[in-house]
Amino acid sequence: MLEQEIKRDPKTKGYARMSDQQVADSLNAKTRSRTRTAMTGDEVFQQTVDFVKLDVGKRLEWLTFCARPTIDPRSPANVEFVNYIFDGGATVGRLASARNEPISRARELGLGIVRAGHVEEARK
Repeated sequence: MLEQEIKRDPKTKGYARMSDQQVADSLNAKTRSRTRTAMTGDEVFQQTVDFVKLDVGKRLEWLTFCARPTIDPRSPANVEFVNYIFDGGATVGRLASARNEPISRARELGLGIVRAGHVEEARK
């Protein structure tokens, strides 16, 4: 996988002009983003900024939703529920941002931390 990434350079990083250490640093830098597959209820609740504006019924629904151990932030039903509760308020925007996480190209490829020695081996 690493060999193909360096050889093909699909993101046009310029690996061919880089030292082994520079390639490793480039691959380990968190320059990519992906949608998280799960968030804890606490992580979701921590993004709440409009709670006091909710009526008692919606507060109870929100607390019940956030009491779940894991929440799939990609689920259309969950997204729709958040929009129902907060009606497009600031919490909706914060949760939309929180469901994306910065990752490295190495992680995106399913690799661990890439070291200069790994790059050297892959280039052989």
